[in-house]
Amino acid sequence: MRYRNWFFLITVVFSTTWMISPLRVDAQSQTVNGKSSSKPISNKDVRQQLLDIEKQLLALKKPPAHQPAVSQQTAAFMMIENSLKGVTSNQVPKVFFLTRLILVNQSQQPLKLIRDQIKFKVDGQLHPISDLSKNLSNPSVLVGKSRQQLSSLKFEQQVEVPPGKQGSMWIVLSDLPAGSHIPDIEIQTTLNDQQINLNVNRFELGSLKHNVQLIGPSQCLAKVTVSGTFNSINIGSLMNEIDLLTTQKKVGRFVIHFPNQNSYIDPTLIAWLPRAAEQIGMNSVVESRFPLFPTMIRELHLSGKAFKDHKPRYFGVGVKSHTTVTHATEEAAIHAALDSAMSVLSREKIAEQIRTGSPAVKRAALISGGRQLTNEELPLVLALSSDQNQIVQEAALYALRFFGDPRALERLVKVANLPPGTQFEIAVASLAESRF
Repeated sequence: MRYRNWFFLITVVFSTTWMISPLRVDAQSQTVNGKSSSKPISNKDVRQQLLDIEKQLLALKKPPAHQPAVSQQTAAFMMIENSLKGVTSNQVPKVFFLTRLILVNQSQQPLKLIRDQIKFKVDGQLHPISDLSKNLSNPSVLVGKSRQQLSSLKFEQQVEVPPGKQGSMWIVLSDLPAGSHIPDIEIQTTLNDQQINLNVNRFELGSLKHNVQLIGPSQCLAKVTVSGTFNSINIGSLMNEIDLLTTQKKVGRFVIHFPNQNSYIDPTLIAWLPRAAEQIGMNSVVESRFPLFPTMIRELHLSGKAFKDHKPRYFGVGVKSHTTVTHATEEAAIHAALDSAMSVLSREKIAEQIRTGSPAVKRAALISGGRQLTNEELPLVLALSSDQNQIVQEAALYALRFFGDPRALERLVKVANLPPGTQFEIAVASLAESRF
């Protein structure tokens, strides 16, 4: 009850190959946000996008996405965008992969991207480019924010790319493995007698631009920050990493944070993630296209502006309808994920988290573990009630309600006499629920 009262006060205040004209390469985040650039992106900028992806993969200790390595002297290289894993809605659903394959020509000669010379490997086996009319009905796909029928995308057998320009074609692969498995897909073609390979999964993993930080008591929580493109392909790579964290590091609490409001998040993932988080640990299939979260996970919370106003409406059997898994801020998500852990920690461990934790961890320890504290920790909490970090300061004011010492009362009364604001409201609430 006390936590809910405080939280209320805080929140009140705060294929086929398709025809493409000479390409204007719109990064996926630009396309889906409805801000497709009217200006073509230069070869230099496109090359830098690929190099940034390779840098991310190097940091993750993963092999490169593109072979051979790309530099300013490279005659040509491949990119992809708008990649997705889809499922047809016909009587017997078929799984397919769609992407826009881009050829960047850095040479002084025109090049041709020829359909018959493009090969695909799916999970290590050669896989033909699909004939849309034979293998797929006519599913609608989300290209950026625009939903289109596959049949509305025109196609050609080849695209000629002038020197210093880019050209592209849509590629669709059907009859992929059914279920939640995200297959490993590699694109191969030959230009001027040189083979060029692009691994789709590693390319999309690098585009994810994510990092993982273990925080909280005994590093029980993994904070996964996703700053780049999040789609139906790299969800597979992210889930593999989450699975390793649960099995190798014994991590049972996760927060997935999306700090960049301009990053592309596949709308199907925005709809699926909260529903999956609501049913964490139940081994329930929410969306057959996507992998299940490991059953060892106890808490999964989501944060960022993408989920600011999201209210999950689907509740399966046994799901507690009052559970909140989406949060506007990273701090709120971390607090929610650590709440049950902090409430059972010993006084010494709570004090350790208050002294050494990040601001978000301090907040969780002060609010959810404050009852375990004694007057021995009061000087620390009093000092934090004037901390420069507003989140920490407010949490410390909340925690002062658990102390019966006059020094705590004096501090709360002092803040309660300030002009109305968040600190004023917390101090008043703490006085109302304090031991005095």
